[in-house]
Amino acid sequence: MPLQAVRPKILGFISEQASAWLVALVVLLAGCALTAIVAWAAADLYQQQVRQRFQLLVNERYTRLQERFEDQEQRLNSLRRFFVNSDEVSREEFDGFAEPLLLRTRAYSWAPRVYRAQRSQFEQRMSVQRGTPFVIRELDSAGLLVPALERDEYVPVLYSQTQSLLGTPLGFDLLAQPLRRSALERARATGNWRCRSRCNWSGWNRPMPTGFYWSRQ
Repeated sequence: MPLQAVRPKILGFISEQASAWLVALVVLLAGCALTAIVAWAAADLYQQQVRQRFQLLVNERYTRLQERFEDQEQRLNSLRRFFVNSDEVSREEFDGFAEPLLLRTRAYSWAPRVYRAQRSQFEQRMSVQRGTPFVIRELDSAGLLVPALERDEYVPVLYSQTQSLLGTPLGFDLLAQPLRRSALERARATGNWRCRSRCNWSGWNRPMPTGFYWSRQ
């Protein structure tokens, strides 16, 4: 009587046939886990590289902006000292001093403070100096320049150097718009530079870039 073949077992209780499927399943699961770990590590490394490149770009842009602001501050300070150290500045003197400063700058303007009682005499004097009628103006509801309404004081643009072909509306009262009025009042109160947000000049089809005001006490 032949002996019945005894199928070997692994670990004493798992048959050889069953253990082959189990090993294959374990290998498959281990491979999937390893693949997932490698993919996660690669994705994490990629995200780190992206963050590093982004941080480098941010730092570079910040440094460039900081350098441009410092350069602009130096130019504005030189223009301020020019007015502070002069009893009176003519249009020709302003143009000669401000024009070389226009690099990477849209415009430089000078606007004196004019009180209500001085308006008529000021407009007459400027008209004689310029040879053309000069009127303190503001924007109406339609966006057109019209003679400014009566108020206690005005800050009309008197001199301007700009890179724009459209030019700057001379005589425009900076106090006529709330944003400019707020920036000028803060500059006047502190004697320091004050930044204003974008505003529209008459005749411009897009907002002017952010600008700075300084008030001479």
